Amino acid sequence: MKAKHICILIFSISLGITACVKKNLTAIGDDSETYDPDISLNKIFYTLSSSNQKDVYEINPDGSEKINITNTPYRNEAYPSVSHDAKRIAYTSGDRLFQSAIDGSDEVEITNNSIFSTREFTPTFLSWSDKSNFITFNNTKDSTNHYVDSQYDTRINKSIFSSFKNDQSYVSSFINFSPVEDKVIFVNRHYANPFTGLYVNGSSLEIANLKGENDSSDVIISSEVEITTLSFFKDGESLLYQFGNAVSMIDVNGENNIKLINQGNGEEISGFSASSDGTQIVYSSNISGNYELYILIIDSKEVRQLTNTVEDELHPFWN
Repeated sequence: MKAKHICILIFSISLGITACVKKNLTAIGDDSETYDPDISLNKIFYTLSSSNQKDVYEINPDGSEKINITNTPYRNEAYPSVSHDAKRIAYTSGDRLFQSAIDGSDEVEITNNSIFSTREFTPTFLSWSDKSNFITFNNTKDSTNHYVDSQYDTRINKSIFSSFKNDQSYVSSFINFSPVEDKVIFVNRHYANPFTGLYVNGSSLEIANLKGENDSSDVIISSEVEITTLSFFKDGESLLYQFGNAVSMIDVNGENNIKLINQGNGEEISGFSASSDGTQIVYSSNISGNYELYILIIDSKEVRQLTNTVEDELHPFWN
């Protein structure tokens, strides 16, 4: 086959994938019950990582009542995320994705199907849709994004390869559902040559309406530094994003961009999440040597250390 024909074929497949993604994502806006946005457990869920085990824990914001949610021998659980009705929790384990009742009972493997047995997946950074009927995740095996049905039929729906842009130079990552409506935020990283993976032109934080007439997205902010982890505030009006060793908050319309955390060289952040009332954030940092959880009061910038253990506390999620 001639090179010209190959290029045309690749472009056609790309358009077809993008169209299918949008068509299927639009189906999220069904007639399911919309969960009460005021529901909050006011608990912080996180990964506790020791030398030979990773488990999901919960803890109160004042540091009391630390509870082990998952404790499965020979299995590591991470990246906890709670549904918007505060009844279910999702988490990863290697190449698998699970959900359970909030106390760890009634566990269901979402990835127990033929697609996951024939392809390589390493799910990370989970996000529930506003009606809690879908979950997004990053696949760190090949830098693609996916969303799966969170219910018991365990169907994977569609991969999100270069979402919302008919341009192979852009690769989307860290897709998060809005907690209040059919929108998603994501990072677009710009590659000069997507086939070599050469990163050149920074990244942009973007938002897209899943019920729109087309596959366009709006840029919230552009950066020469690569934007990584994202997290919505519960009202859906603002979000947190990480770039390097700093974390900022910004409104979805691009206004009020405020840097909240700025750590030194060698100091890393492993996840963050806002409180339900939007006044505080919890984040994981290795500023003390190993990763501990810290709470920052947004208005005063006061920081309080929440945990102090020999293990690493990672991927906090505040519900």
